Amino acid sequence: MRFQSRSALAYMFRNFGRLVYVALPVAVLMAFFINPSGEAEFFRALANNELTDENLFFLFSRAVTVMRFGKFWWVVLLAFLLLCFTVSMLIVKINRHMHIGEMSAVPLRRSFAFMPAVMLTIVCIIAGYEITMLLSAGIVYVLKSVSNPVAVGAVGLSVNFILHFLIAWVFMLLVLALPIKYSEHYRLNVAFAHSVRVMSKQTKAVIISCVVYTLGRYAVAAAGYFLSPYHIDVVLYALVYLMLIMYLPCFAYKVYYDFVGGERRDIRRIMFD
Repeated sequence: MRFQSRSALAYMFRNFGRLVYVALPVAVLMAFFINPSGEAEFFRALANNELTDENLFFLFSRAVTVMRFGKFWWVVLLAFLLLCFTVSMLIVKINRHMHIGEMSAVPLRRSFAFMPAVMLTIVCIIAGYEITMLLSAGIVYVLKSVSNPVAVGAVGLSVNFILHFLIAWVFMLLVLALPIKYSEHYRLNVAFAHSVRVMSKQTKAVIISCVVYTLGRYAVAAAGYFLSPYHIDVVLYALVYLMLIMYLPCFAYKVYYDFVGGERRDIRRIMFD
């Protein structure tokens, strides 16, 4: 006799059917309108030596800044609202399941009640991300006077890589904020402080997560570029978004329960044959 695995990945797949219908709509919407196709196009121009002094800054800005949304900014706003609701519902469902062993199908009232805290958290993360991306575009703008646009483009991508790693690091430090806010009923700023305090001791897990995210997003962008002629790149983006949206709340609650030492009621005994 043994217990089920406590890992976040095992939890996500054990409860896949009860989580996927919540995360799927926003994952599909984001795959169509918030994807790394602009970065893939910049990679292509860089690899084919098509960058010039005239198009360098435009292509880079369109790849990494808010310019990538273009005329579909209103769809991006809709995706943001849907993401906030989705994360809120996942937090509510996972909290209930780990706390009492049951998972509500569609906990609308609690999800809407917790949504403002989720929205504020995601706004802070997005604002930090977009400001950081403007910084990388600014570096390219300053360097574009150099007579080698390919070298400047490579420097811009390198800076962008480092900034994405730092963004991932900050995100991982704050990943426990929403579980702490919902479960302990702390103010959001207090939840942020507790999250940083706990995750700063998880150095190995944070570094591994940041490296995997940073390398993975460029790998996805490259794979999407090669799949785009077959019109299935959106499927790849949707799967990646789906896994991330489902996994991160599971990971956050797994770490939260490891920290507080509480009993997880979702863990069951398994009988050997």
